[in-house]
Formats: sequence, structure tokens, C-alpha cells
Amino acid sequence: MSEMAILDLRMRWLAFRDGLRKIFGRPMTDHTLVLENVRPVPVIPRSMEPESSPVEPDAFRWRRHPLLRSAAAKSGLSPKEQRARRLAVQGLYAGLRGDSEQAMQFFTYALSEAPIDLCGIPSFWQMPRGAIVAAADAYEADGRLRDATALRARIRAELRPRNVVQLRPVDVLPERQQSAGGS
Repeated sequence: MSEMAILDLRMRWLAFRDGLRKIFGRPMTDHTLVLENVRPVPVIPRSMEPESSPVEPDAFRWRRHPLLRSAAAKSGLSPKEQRARRLAVQGLYAGLRGDSEQAMQFFTYALSEAPIDLCGIPSFWQMPRGAIVAAADAYEADGRLRDATALRARIRAELRPRNVVQLRPVDVLPERQQSAGGS
């Protein structure tokens, strides 16, 4: 199970627990539910655990749908490109958390593995401005100045600061006062 799936399950559990708290009006802890007639699971000491047994190739086939397994084999990406994409996605998650420094590190590592387009990552433009600037800094650190400049220009155009209070349009301009000189 991936780390994001575990975090998603944890968030759903916390939301469910908060809902129970609102319904019953008392704090619900992880230990509120008491099960009866549950036998304890025996703990096997490490010395008694079996040595690593050879794993069959299809032993974990339940983890991925067969269509996805075949798609991964047909992806045509080199191992370096796969690693670069994985690092770029880790940078994306760091950026979405608000950790721009770690996002820049992941983006820099990804760009050093293979020349990839960071803007092509799904949800790239949902990151905060600081994380997108970190991606531009990573382009500069990798020596891809043209890509860094293009990304900074797009940041200036699309993520420019907006007015907090909308300015009122002026319907009628005040009349110009004419001076004695006629202007």
C-alpha cells in the first residue's frame, strides 16, 4: 500500500471519528471499541521467523490490475526516466504540503536523472506559488535556463497578485476645469 493511500485512509478515519464525536457528544478514541471473545495473536520472536523464502513472480499479482501490469511493462521508459518521474512526483507532493525547499530538492534530483518537463506533471499548477518557483529554481540549478525563464514568465502571467478589494469602475469622469489659458 502506498504512503498516499495510507494517508488517505488516516484522513478518512479522522473524519469518521469526528462525525461520531458530533453524534454521540463524547470523545471517541482509537481504544473505545472493545471486542469480546478475541483471542490474542501470538508474537513470534525474530529468531523463530522463517528465513526469506523465494517469492513466486505472481505472488503479489493482486496488488495491481492486469491491464495496469501490462501497461507498466509497455511504458517504454528507461529506468532513469521512471526514477526521474517518481522523484518529480515526490517533489509535487512536497510542494502541495507547502515544503518548497524539499520540493526543490526533489525537482533538482529528478532533473539530474533525466530531462523531464516538470510542468507536465498532473496537478503541477495546483501547487502554491513558492513550490512552482522552486521548480524554476531547480531548472536553473540543472542548467536549463530557457525552461526556467519560460516557467518564470508563466508564473508572472498566471500567478500575478490580484487586488483584494475589487476596484469600483468610474462611470462619470469629473469635468475638466479650464484655466484662463484655455487648457
